[in-house]
Amino acid sequence: MRTIFLTSFITILASGCSSAPPKVQASRPLVEIVIPTASKVEVPSQLWQKLSNDPAGSIVEFENLQVTLGSAYFSGLGQLCRKVDIQQQSTNHQTANLLNVEKRIVCLQEATSKWMLIPVVIDEQTSARGFSQ
Repeated sequence: MRTIFLTSFITILASGCSSAPPKVQASRPLVEIVIPTASKVEVPSQLWQKLSNDPAGSIVEFENLQVTLGSAYFSGLGQLCRKVDIQQQSTNHQTANLLNVEKRIVCLQEATSKWMLIPVVIDEQTSARGFSQ
C-alpha cells in the first residue's frame, strides 16, 4: 500500500514538473522608439578642427553663435564626444549681449570624420538636479 501511494505521488509530482510553461505574448513593446541616426545634425565643417584641438573653456564664434567648448570624453559607444554651451548672440544692442545658454553634446563619427550634434535625450531644465533627503 505504501509503495503504491509513493509511486502515485512521484508520478503526479513528475508530471507536474514536466509540463511546458504557458506561452506569453507581450502586450506592450519593451522599447518605445529608438532615436534614428538621421535626427543627428552635422556640425558645420568650419568648427571641426576647433572641436578636435582646442582646450576646454575655449570660445568659438560662428555666425551669430558663441560656442564655449567643454571637456572631451569617450561615450559608451566609444565615440569622442565633447560638451558645448551654445549661446545665440543678440543683434539688438539694447538687449543683453548673449541670450540663453543651450547645453549640448557633439560627437565625432569615426566612419565619416564628421562632428555631429547629438539630440537632447533628457531636458536638464525639468530633470532632478540631485537626490535630496
